[in-house]
Amino acid sequence: MDMKLLPFFFVSIITPFLCLSAKKDFAGTYVDPEDPKIPADFAVQGEYLGKGIGAQVIALDKGNFQVVLYPGGLPGVGWDGKNRSLLTGNLKGGKVNLNPAEGSRKYLAGAPSDFSATRQFPPQGHKAHTGTIRDGKIYLDKGPVLKKTERRSPTLGKSPPKGAITLFDGSDKEEWLGGRLDAKTKLLNTDGSDIRTKRKFNDYHMHLEFLLPYRPAARGQGRGNSGFYQID
Repeated sequence: MDMKLLPFFFVSIITPFLCLSAKKDFAGTYVDPEDPKIPADFAVQGEYLGKGIGAQVIALDKGNFQVVLYPGGLPGVGWDGKNRSLLTGNLKGGKVNLNPAEGSRKYLAGAPSDFSATRQFPPQGHKAHTGTIRDGKIYLDKGPVLKKTERRSPTLGKSPPKGAITLFDGSDKEEWLGGRLDAKTKLLNTDGSDIRTKRKFNDYHMHLEFLLPYRPAARGQGRGNSGFYQID
C-alpha cells in the first residue's frame, strides 16, 4: 500500500465525538444535559466525594440507583483499589433512600434488583450502610457527608497550537470517512460504527474528546463506548 506519511505534528479535534454503541434511535438515549425530557435521575447520578470516602452513583433507569462506596476516595484519587460497598435506592419525592445491596445479584444484570456493579458480590470489604441522597449530597448513617463533584480533564477544550491540523471543529466532516454530523449539537456521531480519517498520519500528538450518551436502561458498553485506534 502506498502510504503518505506526514512529519511530526499536532492533530486536533476541537468538538467532541458522540460515541454510541448501538443505533441512534435506541430508546431512552439522551445526548444533551439541557434536554427538558431528560429524567430527574440524571441530576442524581455521578460522583460524590467526602472526607476519606468517595462514591459513584449509577442510574439504572426509572428512578433506580446503585451506589458504590470507595474507602479513601474516588478511583484514582485516594481509593485503596480493593474494598468497596454497594447500596441501592429509588428516587421518590426528590430524594433517594439508600439501603445495603442484598440478595442474589449478578454483574451488570439488566434488572435493577439483580444488578451488581462489581463482578464479585458482595465485593471485598463490603459494609452495610444506609443513607439518603438529596440536594446534591449523600448522607450516610455513619461517616462524613459526600458532596457531588465533577472531575474534568485539564486539557478539556484545549485550543490547537499553531500549525495543528484540525480534523473536526463542529462545522463539517470533510476530514472523515463515515459518521454523521448533528447540525443542532455540532457533534460528530458514530452511530455505533467505526469512522476513519481520510488522511494517514505517522508521528503526531492527538487531542480527542468524547461525549458519551446518558442511557440508563442499557448495561455495560451498551451505555456508551468509545475508542481511538491507529490502523493501516
